Amino acid sequence: MSVSIWISRKKGAPLFLFKKIQEGLKQGHSLFKLRIRSSSGGHYPNICVPIAGIIDYCRAELGCDFISSAAYKKSHFEQIGIISPHTLDNETSPSSLLDRIWKFSIEDHYEIMKGIADSLRRAAPMESGVILGLELALNEVTDNILQHAFSASESEKMLGFVMVQYHIKEHHVAVAVFDSGQGIESSLAQGGHKFVNAEKALHYALQKGVTDGKGAGNKPWMMRNIISASAGSFELTSNGTKYSLRHKAVDDTPEPKLSTVRTPKEGTTLVDFQLRTDHPIQLEKALDSYSPVNLWLENRLDDQLQNASLLIREESRGCASRYEAKAFANIVCNALKECSGKCYIDFAGIEIVSASYADQLLVSLISELSFIGFLSRIALTNISPSCALVFNTCFNGRFLDKQG
Repeated sequence: MSVSIWISRKKGAPLFLFKKIQEGLKQGHSLFKLRIRSSSGGHYPNICVPIAGIIDYCRAELGCDFISSAAYKKSHFEQIGIISPHTLDNETSPSSLLDRIWKFSIEDHYEIMKGIADSLRRAAPMESGVILGLELALNEVTDNILQHAFSASESEKMLGFVMVQYHIKEHHVAVAVFDSGQGIESSLAQGGHKFVNAEKALHYALQKGVTDGKGAGNKPWMMRNIISASAGSFELTSNGTKYSLRHKAVDDTPEPKLSTVRTPKEGTTLVDFQLRTDHPIQLEKALDSYSPVNLWLENRLDDQLQNASLLIREESRGCASRYEAKAFANIVCNALKECSGKCYIDFAGIEIVSASYADQLLVSLISELSFIGFLSRIALTNISPSCALVFNTCFNGRFLDKQG
């Protein structure tokens, strides 16, 4: 017999869920059915990720099992992976890693974080420094979980949960990362740091050079500075204490706030942050003259003139649909945000593209760069006669025929 639990999109949902599970366990139940009243409304990372983390903890540590109601199966909760978070084992090659909860460990950490960054490059043109800044922040906080969230005796439990959403109308990326480890205060205690309360520990953890003995101790500091440079928002919650820093405008200087909140269980840590995509991030300034290397771009720069070369067959998932043409155009525009030269679109190995693909690629690039910008910063190389014919036909039909 299962016990029904109604879940919502409110901030208290993870705490409510854990309390109901504890009540069910006391009554001798271990099977829980998740119900939802409506499939409408937003499903945001800072709510969904902790719920998924709590469910995983209760399944692994408390012997619980979870099933979903019919209404739940039709909701977005099912798609993003609340009960069964996505892993690289059960998702061979998803079109996007965004808007999904990912369960990561040491084995797949790099590939998942890389996949999220690549998905953002395909999602939309973003200002310079945004994608690299988010990639740095995301790598720092997720690596922190694998290095510090669990004690040495719990190495087999070293895993975390992450979800990234892109909100095109609001021009921001929302991120949440969660673990059910030992908490920041306990982690720092392993390095010999003692605090009178959790608030002092949280504030101390965000300073430069603070460590529990594993690493340089700059990860939370780097992450906070990147988010501040983006005029974004940042919340770090651990063991009932929350640090928050929220920009209401690009040029404001908000004061950080520390508050006491209720968390589902002792040891959980939630990092919830947002970056603006319409505001450039000066990473070198934000990180005290440290200049991070954009490895994605470095692998595509072909000379000292800061020209980028993008191979269609590697960067675009086929050359048939308007969707893929738009996604590839976003990759091109994001590359141009980071390099000062041209972008060479290399058609080597591509014999033909569809008219829809060619038309959408031209329209997207010219709309974003302007016609003069397209001429001055884009070059098509190794294009086959068939591809050239399709592009010429689309260009004539789109831009020339209408002139007569």
